[in-house]
Amino acid sequence: MCAAPLPLTQTATRNEGKGRSIIVAIWIYFITSHSLDFVVNGLFTKLFKTSNIDTVNYCRTEFQFDLLCIVLEQRRIGNFLRNIVHVTMSIVNVLIVFNCVIVAFLFLIVFLASIIL
Repeated sequence: MCAAPLPLTQTATRNEGKGRSIIVAIWIYFITSHSLDFVVNGLFTKLFKTSNIDTVNYCRTEFQFDLLCIVLEQRRIGNFLRNIVHVTMSIVNVLIVFNCVIVAFLFLIVFLASIIL
């Protein structure tokens, strides 16, 4: 028998909570990012006085105006990569401080090879 879905304000028990909270978080992220796209498309629809979404998308690409969900995703990826590089360089600096220059050099080579490949 299927359990009734939990309201967003109710906390789940230990057995149910983890899977449902992830699904709710993904659902909220999806709805939020696409509602921002709706605002951008609505702006361009009114600006160019058209209801054709193909025309709106063409004008948006000609003016190099990305959808907000794309901009937010690029920003998240950039922050993630910046943090990875910062952690890697911190590890290399610690290895150099402890006179493990060869290990630090090998670690840096492996890291750069993983980024390239």
